[in-house]
Amino acid sequence: MKHLERALDGQNQWWKYILTFILIIFAAGIGTIPFFLVMPGNRDMSNFSAYGISAHFGLALLLFSFVIALIAFVPVVKSLHKRSLSETINGTSKIRWSRFFVGAAYWGGAGVLVIFLNAGLDPHNYKFNFDAAALIPLTLVSFIIIPIQASFEEVLFRGYMAQGFAARTKSRWLVLIIPSLLFALMHFSNPEVLEHGFWLTMPGYLFIGLLFGLFTILDDGIEIAMGMHAINNILGSILITNKSSTFQTPALLTELQINPLKDLALEVIMGLVLIVILTKKYKWNYGILNKKVKADEGAPNNNEALITVHGTGLMPNSK
Repeated sequence: MKHLERALDGQNQWWKYILTFILIIFAAGIGTIPFFLVMPGNRDMSNFSAYGISAHFGLALLLFSFVIALIAFVPVVKSLHKRSLSETINGTSKIRWSRFFVGAAYWGGAGVLVIFLNAGLDPHNYKFNFDAAALIPLTLVSFIIIPIQASFEEVLFRGYMAQGFAARTKSRWLVLIIPSLLFALMHFSNPEVLEHGFWLTMPGYLFIGLLFGLFTILDDGIEIAMGMHAINNILGSILITNKSSTFQTPALLTELQINPLKDLALEVIMGLVLIVILTKKYKWNYGILNKKVKADEGAPNNNEALITVHGTGLMPNSK
C-alpha cells in the first residue's frame, strides 16, 4: 500500500494544511472573477440564458475556479509537503489512467441505464429537449472542464485530506468517514439542498462520499473515484437536468419531479452492484480497512521523500 502511507514522511504539520487551504481558496477566488464579471450582482447565477450567454460558456465560467484551484494546488503541495500531484492521487509517481476510465465507464453505464429505465417507466415525468446547436458545444465543454472540476474535489478530499487524516490518526476507518462527512457538508448550499431540504439530500452526498472513499482505500488510490465523479457530473450536464440542479443546462432530458429518497435508493443499488463488480475485478481485500496506516507498508521515509522523482500528471458538482 502506498497512497495513505505516502503522507508518513514528516511533512504533515498542521500549519501546512491551513496555509494550503488559504492559498487554494485564494486561487479559487481569482478563478471566479470572470464569472462575476459576466454575471454580476445577487441574481440567479445558474440561469445562464437570463444573462444572454450560452449554457456551455456559462458552465465554463461556473467551473473555471476549479481549474485555477487545481493548477495552484500542484506547486503549493509540492512546496509545502514535498508531494507531487500523482503522489497525492495514489502515492506513486504514475497515475493509473486505466482506473479512471474503468470508474467512468462502469458508473456512467449504470447511470445511463437507470436514467432511461426511469424515463421509460414514467415518461410523463420527463421532457425531451434535443437541440443539437446547444447540446454539441455543451458536450464538448462538459468533457473538457467537468473532469477537472470533479478530479480537483477528489484530489482535495480523497487525496490530500485523506492522507492528512491518515498521517494523524493511522486509522483507515477515520480516513473513510471524516473526509466523506466534509465532502457532504461542502455541498450544503447546492440548489437541490435548498429546494428539497438538508435531511433529504445530504444522505445522497454522504453515500457518494463513502462509496468513493471506500474505493480509494481498497484500490490504494483515487483514480476510480475521479472517473466516477467526472462521469456523474457530465451526465448531470448533458443527459439529464431538473429545476433544482446545480447545472442548469439544455440537457437531453429534464426530470420534472424529483424524489430524493428514490434517487438515494437507486444510488445505493448502483453502488452495491459496482462494489461487487470491482471487488471481483481487482480482488480487493476488505481486511485492509482494519489495518493501521504504517510507514513500513510502502511509504518512503523522510529522506526518501525528498529525493523522490515527482510526477506531474494532470487531469482530472458536485455529485
